[in-house]
Amino acid sequence: MDIKGSVALVTGGGNGIGEAVVKHLAKLGAKVAVVDMAQKNIDRVVKDIQEMGGVAIGIQANVTSEADTARYIKGTLEAFGQLNIAVSCAGIIRDGTMLSLD
Repeated sequence: MDIKGSVALVTGGGNGIGEAVVKHLAKLGAKVAVVDMAQKNIDRVVKDIQEMGGVAIGIQANVTSEADTARYIKGTLEAFGQLNIAVSCAGIIRDGTMLSLD
């Protein structure tokens, strides 16, 4: 599948699986929005993508916030004019939902 010129938004894009996904999409030619809670991670990933010739923006946000979610979608649309791919890689743990974590 050719995604060159598409716009992708990846939550949790500042590290781990999300970082790998957003960099892969950029390598395939998508413009990417890196959404994460940690600004330092966003800055690092956006810089990496730009250094490899890709196009990226970063948006600091908490995906559990409805207002933040509206803001990062709006920011992506304002920057790129469209949104074709959305990947949810943000990790959310709510203690007691299914099991109790130490």
